[in-house]
Amino acid sequence: MPALLVQLAHVWAESPGRPRPKRRVLEHWDRLIDAWVDDLRLPLYVRKPKNRGSEVAHASGRILVPTDNSPAQWALACAITGQMPTLSNIRAAIKHDKIPVAMVLESTERTTAKYLCTLGKSISPNAVGWTVCHIEGVRMTTRAPLPEIKESILREHFRRLMAPSNMFLIPKKYAGLGELPEFCEAIRCSLGPA
Repeated sequence: MPALLVQLAHVWAESPGRPRPKRRVLEHWDRLIDAWVDDLRLPLYVRKPKNRGSEVAHASGRILVPTDNSPAQWALACAITGQMPTLSNIRAAIKHDKIPVAMVLESTERTTAKYLCTLGKSISPNAVGWTVCHIEGVRMTTRAPLPEIKESILREHFRRLMAPSNMFLIPKKYAGLGELPEFCEAIRCSLGPA
């Protein structure tokens, strides 16, 4: 069974039916995400289930925005469709609340949220039958309040969350396969050296 699972993972990684961004688009997004991280005027999205869409001031002064996986879905969908935004485009999208922070915001979150854009208002792989999976996990391993987490940890978390080069799609009905290390490794291998 393990050998068949590895074989299935490699078949999916190489399948022409697997939607994926072109290499040059992935490289553009990697540079964009790095520039976003380095621009202290832009908030960092952090996957945390509470107070999505609100602004949290980090001890460093950097603004953090708790989200679910919605901004990652948006980024991957943009990359798959060949969109290569500039940092100016990102600034404008944030200013005009065009990047989704949640699939759906609860009414209690809406009262404190600065950002109200939900996934239904933007392009989403989920809406057309796909689940977004991350190659390198994005789960926060600390329960410390966001303002107390080291900024370097938050920066790396943001990169893993938002970089389309760290994501792949699995059909929703097989979503659990995307959590398996065999699938993550097969996708990583399919990307090859940069």
